[in-house]
Amino acid sequence: MKKAAYLFNKEFRPGDYLIKSAYQYEIPLAIVSLISILLILTTSINLHFLVTVCITTLSLMYYFMAFSKVGLGKPPSPYAVFIRKIMYISFAVSALGTLFYFSHYSGSMLMNQMGMISILGTLLSYFFLRIRVPEIKLISGADTRRLLFLLVIDLFVAIDLLNINAP
Repeated sequence: MKKAAYLFNKEFRPGDYLIKSAYQYEIPLAIVSLISILLILTTSINLHFLVTVCITTLSLMYYFMAFSKVGLGKPPSPYAVFIRKIMYISFAVSALGTLFYFSHYSGSMLMNQMGMISILGTLLSYFFLRIRVPEIKLISGADTRRLLFLLVIDLFVAIDLLNINAP
């Protein structure tokens, strides 16, 4: 009964519920998608469905993390909340750009570039905010892991593009 009351609470956010439920699957999904992308790029094994499922799930997780309160701790400043939202939406856009690249949709590289540019802008604004307010801790170890995952995937995409466009 308490769970049903929690679902109808005014403060209920679907992102919080989904993130708490799916957080345990983030690392396995990232590992499976990295291995699948490596196998797609180096062999002729067709794992596009597996990459699509993994990256779509991760992208949805990153999007819902932008609007959840999981991991925030005490009430942060409005600027910190805004920077966190932009960072996670940038993660989702970059992951979708990678998904679009492997699905051969047009505009995938633009989406990847915009995601990475917005992540860079978010990190710069975070460091500026950190200089102004030193006690703010917004980026955790998990966020660093997510950023490295996206950078590695985008590096794989860039290497694949260089191999395709090579004479």
